[in-house]
Amino acid sequence: MKKPSSQDGGGRWRRKHGFGAALEEEQPDGSVRPIAYISCATLDSERHWTPLDLEAGNIVWAIERLRGYLWGMKFQFFRTTKRLRASAK
Repeated sequence: MKKPSSQDGGGRWRRKHGFGAALEEEQPDGSVRPIAYISCATLDSERHWTPLDLEAGNIVWAIERLRGYLWGMKFQFFRTTKRLRASAK
């Protein structure tokens, strides 16, 4: 199963620098190997977003950028922070 995951250091880092994600694939032996790493700088308008909006924007951006790898595949998205988990309940 392919697993896009965000590899960032928190809201302040994203606000100043940008979005980032890694696409990893689980191997038959259970190990996880990277397929692609992507990143981009935030726009001036995005630097005023709330941390929650930055988290959600990062997910949308990563899925759009990696759609060629993900099209027709089951995938899971893993976050390095817990902000969205609390708001989803």
